[in-house]
Amino acid sequence: MSRFARNDLPTTDYLLTTATKPGTEIFTAATIWQPADRISHWIELGAGVNSSAAAAQYARTPLMNAVTSEAVTVETVKLLLDRGADPNAKMTEGETSLDWAIYSGDRAKIQALEQHGAVRGNGPRREEIAPPERGGIADPRVSLTRSIPPLLDAALKFREQATCISCHHNALPALTAAVARRKGIEIDDARARKNLENILTFFRASAPRMTLGDPAVGGEALTAGYAQLALSANGYPLDRVTATMTHWVLARQMPDGRLVIGGWRNTAFDAESGFDTNPTPNIQQQIEQGVAELVPGGAPVEYRWAGTMGFARDGRPLVGWLDAAHHLAIAAGFTGHGMGMATACTEDLAELLAFKRAPAIASLDPQRFAEVREARDGLVALGAVTG
Repeated sequence: MSRFARNDLPTTDYLLTTATKPGTEIFTAATIWQPADRISHWIELGAGVNSSAAAAQYARTPLMNAVTSEAVTVETVKLLLDRGADPNAKMTEGETSLDWAIYSGDRAKIQALEQHGAVRGNGPRREEIAPPERGGIADPRVSLTRSIPPLLDAALKFREQATCISCHHNALPALTAAVARRKGIEIDDARARKNLENILTFFRASAPRMTLGDPAVGGEALTAGYAQLALSANGYPLDRVTATMTHWVLARQMPDGRLVIGGWRNTAFDAESGFDTNPTPNIQQQIEQGVAELVPGGAPVEYRWAGTMGFARDGRPLVGWLDAAHHLAIAAGFTGHGMGMATACTEDLAELLAFKRAPAIASLDPQRFAEVREARDGLVALGAVTG
């Protein structure tokens, strides 16, 4: 199952050559990310377009997955509908595919669904939320003080009942506790420490599996990334556990034995500067040497690629107003460290967007660059058109 869920087309293509009729769980996972031509292949092999795996959260159908996924285009949605997918099937909470297309604001998918007779469901998000009663809690700090303990309780209970940790049950409550503590909001330190220990204990025990490429957690890189954020927010130092998590994200072995590996940017920072998206030869050489250490005799390279990362000249992100009058702000240029830095910066950016003081990000003001100031009018016009 995990082999098909992993976002790797070469692995999928290899497995397609050996597949017979796919199971429901395989096809359901495929509709989250695979392109329309692969989905068509699965259907030709006998996959049910209206199937719903027993383990599918909220009884999601393949069409619902395709509608909600940002990795899947409208072509996959049209393909499923043309092959007989029910546009009005409901999740356990009563929502349909059209509800989810509307939530995500995807006009193309909305149009495709409506052309096939899709209608809204009767899920809880359509219910009108009553305004708070008069005389309620005026101080949000009181609300947070009361709401964080149940989060931590749920984190501990989840770990007792599950065989792993999760980003939403464990890592995010740990992040919340760290932020609340920093803001002076009282939390239960004993429960917060226990949750953090659970995260550490899990990844420490999973280290041997992760070094062999086993994802260890269902959310794979997302869960590992959020767990690292949680550890960092709580002041946990770098050690073998965090090194293993980072190694797993940067390099892993695929089910068919191939390696996906990256890194070594620190060996040629000067060569990395610019707008060239071709792989840097010096770094490729370093990666090949790293592979040779892992695989005696080396291994043939099938594919190389490179991407862009946002860097400003002074190495600091751009976080702040582009034009406050038009309520247009920016948070970019995190030098490849957005998972950690952006989370911290956006807390202060939220203060700025509420027209409050945010001294912590004052030095990141994008207006410090003359070209940003000169391009402001064009950026504001673009925001007005696309916003």
